[in-house]
Amino acid sequence: MDIDHDEGDESLEMTIILAAIAVVIAVERYKKLFLVKGPYYNLTLHGTAETQLIIGATEKACRDMLRLRKRAFFSLIRLMWERGLLCDSKTVQVEEQVVIFLHTIAHNVKNRVMALRYGHSGETISRYFNIVLHAILKLYPVLLKPPSTTTPQRISKDRRRFYPYFKDCIGAIDGLHIPAWVTVDKHRRFRDRKGDISQNILAACNFDMKFTYILSGWEGSASDARILDHAIHKEGAGKLVVPQGKFYLVDAGFANQSGFLRPYRNVRYHLKEWNNSNLRPADKKELFNLRHSSLRNVIERSFSHLKSRFKILKTQAEYPFDTQANIVIACAILHNHILTQNSVEEEEAFLAQEDATVGPSSSAQPNQRCEADVEDDSDIDDESMDNVDCNQFREQLADNMWDDYVARVDDLVDDSVDDDDDDDMFDNPVNDADMFVDPVSDEE
Repeated sequence: MDIDHDEGDESLEMTIILAAIAVVIAVERYKKLFLVKGPYYNLTLHGTAETQLIIGATEKACRDMLRLRKRAFFSLIRLMWERGLLCDSKTVQVEEQVVIFLHTIAHNVKNRVMALRYGHSGETISRYFNIVLHAILKLYPVLLKPPSTTTPQRISKDRRRFYPYFKDCIGAIDGLHIPAWVTVDKHRRFRDRKGDISQNILAACNFDMKFTYILSGWEGSASDARILDHAIHKEGAGKLVVPQGKFYLVDAGFANQSGFLRPYRNVRYHLKEWNNSNLRPADKKELFNLRHSSLRNVIERSFSHLKSRFKILKTQAEYPFDTQANIVIACAILHNHILTQNSVEEEEAFLAQEDATVGPSSSAQPNQRCEADVEDDSDIDDESMDNVDCNQFREQLADNMWDDYVARVDDLVDDSVDDDDDDDMFDNPVNDADMFVDPVSDEE
């Protein structure tokens, strides 16, 4: 009996020892695989060298690769560094972290390509992409500021076409569809009117082409009017606030309501229609729509710059949908940051030169959204008391605008009888893309 008992103890003891050895081996294997990481590629400081190659080379190389000039890039680094949003890690410095993010969104580069180019694992690239993304989102209150309540210079300086009629206008609002990557079971909700899978964003900008509000993450089937209604009635962060007595310009897909002034429906509106016709307004509604379109065009131009600068917004980026929505906001924040460092004219020249070199990626041009494309939301009710008051406000604006226009045309016709050069009867707005000839303003 004692012998059998001893043999049983020895067997149990051996089993425990073998089990302990197996656990130790498993732990060591786990550490090697997941805890103790060596370089994914045996390329010492390759990411640092690649970063310096971009930001330390020519101005053109930095702008082509990152969409920012060197000055704007280092200003962005300083902005995040001072606020403690980013810090150097053991292997990746802040400059490289930001370069990885900017390079990815500027050209929609895949994770594997970035991993090979910067000498890191795909997990490392993904981790720093998300770190920088969330750091940029925290700059929202710094770079996406509410619009000023003073009359914009774009309006106050043009006393013939825009002032005083639009003196309380603070910007323009519109929706923009961005390609979205979602699971098949969500395709129906995210399919827009053109049949594409997209998210619909709502954005506002001022007349300096800086975004003042942006709301992303809505499915492509949602109308602009529905998203706007949600934005102005939601509570807390993300609420769209319109200062008392001020208004935004919107297109015919929105209701004419307090804080939002839309054009007349079923009346010639878009600038391309005026460009092609070479006609003058026939009545107050056409004149109002022409000048409304000339001002509201700023949001179309802003959208065009945004998508031309960041190619990731033109394709279905394969990220979780929340990340896709955040990327749109981050691009708008970077757009504003760039315009704090460079002028609008400088940026337009850069993007135009790029299109001329590589060719435009789409035949669509700013402000080419035809009337058939404007969403007709059945929820829009122009008969409510608030909307009736706004319709009366629009009628008064249009009446005053038309009366002044007719009086000025009569004066110019009389003055031009003895003038051989009639070119001064009409202006040629540089920033409007407005080929229509609206009589020139008086000399200031």
